[in-house]
Amino acid sequence: ETGIAGKLTDEWKVFGGATYMESRVLETMRTEEKGSELANVPRWTLSIWSTYELGHGFDVGGGAYYSSGRYVSTTSEAQLPNYYRFDATAGYALTEEIDLRINVLNLTDEFYYDSAHSSQHALVAPGRTLLLTTNFEF
Repeated sequence: ETGIAGKLTDEWKVFGGATYMESRVLETMRTEEKGSELANVPRWTLSIWSTYELGHGFDVGGGAYYSSGRYVSTTSEAQLPNYYRFDATAGYALTEEIDLRINVLNLTDEFYYDSAHSSQHALVAPGRTLLLTTNFEF
């Protein structure tokens, strides 16, 4: 796993990360599982997120997330497909203690699966989602 975090300028921040995992079942009572990869564990995940302060209390940002395919169970060769997701945000600081934020998750309304359960069914991830939040600092 590796990550980055920093400022390109005083107004422009960037965060990101990459993870590579090789999972294996080491001990189990079910012999057919031994040595198998764990279900719902992607080999690769990548993310990048950036925000920019526009001034006068406004900021905008966006990011991308990638997940490689992952097995639906420890005893199946079936995999959920890889996917990309893109998100965006915009915020406004009303005061030093109160800010408003809008986030749009899955901007492209990509169809992908969050997870699978025991090779029986897979859960579809939410489509495009709009979140409005208010943050209070005290």
